[in-house]
Amino acid sequence: FRVHAGAYDAPSGTVTADMLAGPVRTTFRTERKELFNAVKGTYVDPTRSWQPTDFPFVTNALYEAQDGGERIYTDLDLPFTTDPTAAQRIGKVILEKARQGIKVELPLNHSAMKYTVYDVVNVTLPTFGWANKPFRVLKA
Repeated sequence: FRVHAGAYDAPSGTVTADMLAGPVRTTFRTERKELFNAVKGTYVDPTRSWQPTDFPFVTNALYEAQDGGERIYTDLDLPFTTDPTAAQRIGKVILEKARQGIKVELPLNHSAMKYTVYDVVNVTLPTFGWANKPFRVLKA
């Protein structure tokens, strides 16, 4: 097990084209069924006898415009959050992660064995125009 704080991680190395062991697969856009541009949900309010309470929703006008002006919500339950401002911040982080997600599947050779899940690595692939673009390792 490894514990990770929600803070900046410096890249632990660089992945380059000479480390590839197969074709690169990329996903640049979230599928429509998983797409949202606003987050609403509940947190536990200590001033209301610890009952689940709605926090003010979080939205992004640019993302809404990209989705044809339609506001698309996702629901978020935060049973261990006791502050509406903290709940909104968590919602914003989830919204930004969902909209900014370029996913890359890189089959790599043995030289990448030093990286593990949740490491951040810089990826330099001239074919994609990437020079030291940071990505988090999600699967080994």
